[in-house]
Amino acid sequence: MTPKIITTTQKQLIGLALEMSLIDDKTQDLFSSFMPHKKHIQKTLNNTIYEIMLYSSEYFKHFDPRTSFTKWVAV
Repeated sequence: MTPKIITTTQKQLIGLALEMSLIDDKTQDLFSSFMPHKKHIQKTLNNTIYEIMLYSSEYFKHFDPRTSFTKWVAV
């Protein structure tokens, strides 16, 4: 796989978020909570599911797998 950066139009997303760390990974909990509600979200353009991670500006400067970040799952 080769990473690719693309520029796209503005999107509006709706989803759920959880704070977690790599040590305390709650990805399965997040997706399990979101997926039953996905079918109730109207006017989606396609079936794409986005996984978005938000890190503090210091996250990678002093990497520690116990440091928390916010993960979103959204459509």
